[in-house]
Amino acid sequence: MECQDCGRDVAADASSCPSCGAAIEASGNVAAMDGGDPVDSNRQQSTQGQKPAQGQMGGPGGNAVGQQQGLADQIQDSLADLPLTAGAVFGTASVLLPFGLLAGAALIFLDFEPLAAAASLYFVVAGFGSADAIVTTFLRGASFDSLSDVDPSDYPSVEKELGNTIDLLQTNPDAALLLLYFLGPFVLYIGGRYLSRNYALDGELVDHATTGMAVVAGTFPVVLLIGVVFGVEELVGRLLVVGLVVPAVIGAIGGLSVYAFDDDTGFTSRLSGWAGVAGGLVVTFLLFDPVPDQAQAQLQEIQQQAAAAGAGTMAEELALTVPQKLVASIAGFLSTIQFEPGFGTQGTVILIAVALVTVLAGFLRAYLDRDSITTKLEAAKFGARIVLGYATGVIFLTILLPLSTIVVTMPFSSRLFAAVLPTANDLASIVLLGGVLFPAALGAAGGYLTAVYLERQGQPIR
Repeated sequence: MECQDCGRDVAADASSCPSCGAAIEASGNVAAMDGGDPVDSNRQQSTQGQKPAQGQMGGPGGNAVGQQQGLADQIQDSLADLPLTAGAVFGTASVLLPFGLLAGAALIFLDFEPLAAAASLYFVVAGFGSADAIVTTFLRGASFDSLSDVDPSDYPSVEKELGNTIDLLQTNPDAALLLLYFLGPFVLYIGGRYLSRNYALDGELVDHATTGMAVVAGTFPVVLLIGVVFGVEELVGRLLVVGLVVPAVIGAIGGLSVYAFDDDTGFTSRLSGWAGVAGGLVVTFLLFDPVPDQAQAQLQEIQQQAAAAGAGTMAEELALTVPQKLVASIAGFLSTIQFEPGFGTQGTVILIAVALVTVLAGFLRAYLDRDSITTKLEAAKFGARIVLGYATGVIFLTILLPLSTIVVTMPFSSRLFAAVLPTANDLASIVLLGGVLFPAALGAAGGYLTAVYLERQGQPIR
């Protein structure tokens, strides 16, 4: 080996350099191989008897094992960050509320296996299936084969209301039970918002969505328990849809709504959205004419013929009362915000008027926070926040519409009007298109106009 000071070769057992006298530290860990190159002899010894670390197994499958272990650790860490306990509470409530209502009704009206019937009907409702199965089940429990067997005149104290109810249930049973369809998804949405607002740690889009999806921790096991205990048929497919897919999507939407629209002035956003819905309903009521323009001339001719024949009731039958026009206006408004106005030119005019009112609501929402606006994009985001109130207003009207037809008898035929009421299949279009996309786009346009207005007033806007 060499002396560290002068570089001269010295003997391996020397304690000092014979040339410069420098001390040589006895390390005992320097050895000479064939050729004289010094190596660390303890390095070989230190590796003897050691096992590869976990996840670093040798051999051809070592990398695969390590990758699997790493993925498992990532999944475990991700689950550890999710608020599974709080998610389980909201998920469980979203299942037990509609199931409890069905079970209560079944225990009252059904004699044979009421809870099993309620479990089967719950999967119909939670999967947005047709309500025909619900009506049929309870009719059989009441000893009726169909609604045609029910004679309203047998119940004189409520004959008028009962006739409307039977028409509604027979023509469009989904419409009469929309509240039941909305109950579970509404709890999931609120749960997704709560979880996202309180447990989304890094504030990123994906984190908000995955945190909202934690409601599945309650829906999946409870739905599985109901299905197994009461012997629901085709459980696997239904379990995936009702217990996993639907709650995960709705919970994620709730979490994303916090990411996109939530702020410290959430009540202002809701109030602006409600004002947009109310304003749209008012202009629909004012502009709505139950008789399309192209039929007006023909209607006048029919009325004249009826008057000549001494029948003065035709005009009265065709003229809507205020409650009837209000119910029809709600139906027209819900169709309009889904871009299905109908009634030719009249429908187009109503669509333009409702759109302008929605833009105005977005303008108002952004203007209320005008001191915080520095860019046009920021103003557009303020305007789009009317979604928080607009969506809840649309859901309220959707539930109210079919129930109002039970109290208000529509002209011509309540059964004819019931046929155009929303069904379970229409809920996605009503909520997502009419309650979210319509106000978000037009509200953002209104917010952008607020920035343009403020810029012209001298406020610096980028």
